[in-house]
Amino acid sequence: MARPRGSVPNKQSGKVMQGKNLPAVTIGDCLRYFAPGVTSAGWPPDVFGVVAMLLHKSGAYTCAVDSWPPDGSNSGEANDASWATRMAELGLRWRAAAAKGRPAPSDVRAWWRVVRDAQGLRVTDVEVWQEVREALLMLCAAADEASHGVGIPSGAGDPRPDLFETIAAGQLQLSHSLCKEISPSRLTVLPKLHTPQNGLTVRSLSHHLALCTTGDFTPRWQLVPSSAIGGSLNLLLVPWPNYIRPSQFAATAGDLKNMSEVFGFFRFSPAGGTSESEEHLQRLIQQAEWIVGRVHGVIFPEMALTPELRGRVRTLVVEQQKRILIAGVVGEENDFAVNSFEVHVPLPESPSSAAFPSAPLIQRKHHRWKLDRSQILQYGLGGVLDPSMQWWEHISLRDRRLTFLAFNPWLTMCVLLCEDLARQDPIAQVVRAVGPNLVIALLMDGPQLAARWPARYATVLADDPGSSVLTLTSLGMARISRPPGRAESRAIAMWKDAHGTGPVEIVLPEHHEAVIISLVPETATEWTSDGRPCGGISRFPVLGGVHPVRIS
Repeated sequence: MARPRGSVPNKQSGKVMQGKNLPAVTIGDCLRYFAPGVTSAGWPPDVFGVVAMLLHKSGAYTCAVDSWPPDGSNSGEANDASWATRMAELGLRWRAAAAKGRPAPSDVRAWWRVVRDAQGLRVTDVEVWQEVREALLMLCAAADEASHGVGIPSGAGDPRPDLFETIAAGQLQLSHSLCKEISPSRLTVLPKLHTPQNGLTVRSLSHHLALCTTGDFTPRWQLVPSSAIGGSLNLLLVPWPNYIRPSQFAATAGDLKNMSEVFGFFRFSPAGGTSESEEHLQRLIQQAEWIVGRVHGVIFPEMALTPELRGRVRTLVVEQQKRILIAGVVGEENDFAVNSFEVHVPLPESPSSAAFPSAPLIQRKHHRWKLDRSQILQYGLGGVLDPSMQWWEHISLRDRRLTFLAFNPWLTMCVLLCEDLARQDPIAQVVRAVGPNLVIALLMDGPQLAARWPARYATVLADDPGSSVLTLTSLGMARISRPPGRAESRAIAMWKDAHGTGPVEIVLPEHHEAVIISLVPETATEWTSDGRPCGGISRFPVLGGVHPVRIS
């Protein structure tokens, strides 16, 4: 049963010993650790980080679906307004005040005082202290509404961002977090694209801000506004290499000398074919443009390019033709293979130093591929790798990071490498918190069939938070994959979005070498668990066309 309002414990009363004389964690403890610099309700993302963390740790966010909003929450100037309208109006006033360094609206300051005065309250008791939990939920809603459009180019529908958005963009550039007074080493607040419409978590409470708590990798946010991407996006999927031989896989010395002899390490050595050159790629792009018009980006799967070939492809695609390039690259560093992807974005004629990256985005794979008996037999590798052993990909796993690229109001994407799509740690929770419009998974995998694992994990992200997912493997890997009783498949890619009925297999017909897909945004209204609509700004990229490409 909820305790009465206006009765919260003081600091001393929170010193309750539990278990083996262990002190209970209090609101004050959380404030001092996560946000020692946040002493007032000034900058909305700072306040959001504090209150969302307290709601998360206490579980009090579940109260947002119990008889909400509370009595009296619509008091003041908006006495007759609905909860959603009240929070939207309050958020606008807080946004304007924060941008100019002025005090927050009186309601915000009053709710903040309730939280500060309850520093002695145990976090586990927040749920039963009505005044405190309601103050946290209302601060969360107001801070979220105040942050509409942050981190998204032209996020508010105006090509000229307001002062608040400009300050927020500067914070993202400086520390890869929207917070001013909270260190990213303690918690990070990022922009947000989708609010999950199924289940109930703390992620269900916000439209515009995402709470990210991680220490084993670094989330990053990069603004890359592009006027070249309008109401659709045409992507050329180039499934290199076209052929793969078992001899390109080989055992190698590893670094886990204390492990059982049943474990070994392998490397994959690329071997480009005659059709894998920048001249051949240029002809593919020309043919794709004959089919759909402007090609906005070119995508290669995991380990498709060597650094040398990447350089030539980059010159053609990015520097000469001004297109986006997303490519899996395989290299070597300090006796380890380097399995990474790179994103290259052409700079505009008058780039903004605050908006565009000075160097390409490079992100390494977070998990090693492990080849077991079933996969060795599936790919026909028994002649080069002992099927009785388990073989780990010999790559370094240092410098873990995850970058989100914000292009325009309907396109914020992140790119994953193979196992990173399937493994829930360390990045899945941040992907689900942010809810990017588009997730691209570059794979070195078999055919992209609806019954296989990539479709299963893509469906998870399409369901929660609502991201559209594209997976892409090489034609060589699709061909070499021969599960027992299965014929060769040329399904090189797979698409899944929140509005479709099921995964869509993208098959490369015989005598074709690439596929051009067209993505178009659909708009929908999403709701937070406390009953606030997004106003129809949620965008979902969907398939608007799939066309095989061949060179006659």
